[in-house]
Amino acid sequence: MGKISLRGLFIRYLRTLHSVDDDSLYIPDVFVHFAIPFGLFIWAIIDTHSAAAVRAYFANAMTAISVISGFMCGLAIMIFELRINLNQSNGELGENAHEIELIDELFSDVLWSVVVGFLSVGCMAISGEINDIAAVNNLFTAFSLALCCNFIVVTLMCLKRIDVCYQFISRFWGRKK
Repeated sequence: MGKISLRGLFIRYLRTLHSVDDDSLYIPDVFVHFAIPFGLFIWAIIDTHSAAAVRAYFANAMTAISVISGFMCGLAIMIFELRINLNQSNGELGENAHEIELIDELFSDVLWSVVVGFLSVGCMAISGEINDIAAVNNLFTAFSLALCCNFIVVTLMCLKRIDVCYQFISRFWGRKK
């Protein structure tokens, strides 16, 4: 399982949900990233007819999530490149450890959004027919909804962090060496 395990990636993603003041988990972030998706999961398990109705939107959702996940793969490459460039500058740009940590966390979040996007699309693909209310189909529908919710939250967090990284990097544009 070592080569296909996503455990390390998940742990690095969890570490990004920390308080600004210290490295402890920030409870509101944990709630938004996990409790709300879990609530959707439970709702879809309990309300089988609504879960079946939700599957009617899966074709469009699969397309949208797949496209966004593909863009996030490209973003991961750009962040990787940014990190290499900052490493090569050897601090000449004036970046501090907190800013470097933010970029590293952004990379972990982007990778997690790709993983959860692909997982949600996979669950949608095997969730069954729209009108089928079999327990297995509802289970995969519930997983799809929970993963999709987490995907949206993580992607929004990535957008916020991209803005912060842009503000940080843009300070150095136009500097003369």
